[in-house]
This record gives sequence, C-alpha cells and structure tokens, in this order.
Amino acid sequence: MIDDKTLKKSVRGRRILVDSNIIIYLTEMTEPYHHLSRELFAMIEGGNASAVFSILSVAEVMQGPLRAGKSDIAE
Repeated sequence: MIDDKTLKKSVRGRRILVDSNIIIYLTEMTEPYHHLSRELFAMIEGGNASAVFSILSVAEVMQGPLRAGKSDIAE
C-alpha cells in the first residue's frame, strides 16, 4: 500500500480522476484506505491537486445512502 509521502508526491500539482471507491472509502471509513482517501481529499481541498469526478461515480456513491433510506445524504 502507498504511504502518505508517496501519495502527496504522486498527486501534487496534478489533475486526477477520483473513482467511486475512493469516495466510498472516505464516507464509510473503510480501512485501511480511509486515511489515504482523507489525505487525498485534503490535498484537493487545499488546492494542491485538482480532481475530476464522473457522473457515473457520483451515481454509484449515491446508491448506498438511497438504499439505506438516507436520501438527505445522497442529495
């Protein structure tokens, strides 16, 4: 598995495509990937990287909350 230092070096200054699994790891706190996905989103929010999300990934991520009856989260 990649470490924080390697992640930062690999992503800094780049535009990346964030797949649905990264979002799910973050929102569902999936170990051992939660920490890395949180770090990735911190870099994006801090302007150290930019991200692209496909509409398909967004739709996939919304399925979990919708199935669980949590439509407020999906919105």
